[in-house]
Amino acid sequence: MDERDETRCGAVEQAAGDRAAVLPQPVAVRPPTWRDAVIRWSLILLWLLNLEDYVLTQAALRAGARESNLVVGYFVRWGPLPAFAFKIGIVTVGVLLLWRFRRRPAVLVASVGLTLAYALVILYHLGLRLA
Repeated sequence: MDERDETRCGAVEQAAGDRAAVLPQPVAVRPPTWRDAVIRWSLILLWLLNLEDYVLTQAALRAGARESNLVVGYFVRWGPLPAFAFKIGIVTVGVLLLWRFRRRPAVLVASVGLTLAYALVILYHLGLRLA
């Protein structure tokens, strides 16, 4: 091995050593808090209530009711599958965004408030079915 080879090997070892020093250090993961649990469960419940709203809405439409939400009504005119895709899709995107920004104080209020609003919609549907 000549002198140039030794210099090249030393440079490679030096570069490998530099890379090891630049590797990211592990980040401490914050343990979940009660806020995270409340937000998680309210968003899961929100998504499930949205699914129930779709099922109850389809039953009401088959019974002769009209969709009162103009945006969803547009998709209902195209059929149950486009209405399902829109309702589930838009709420899924909203749930994912709320979960992404769960560290912000307003997300706790928004997730619980939206879940309560959907619960009221379900109660309204059930009240119509009983009447």
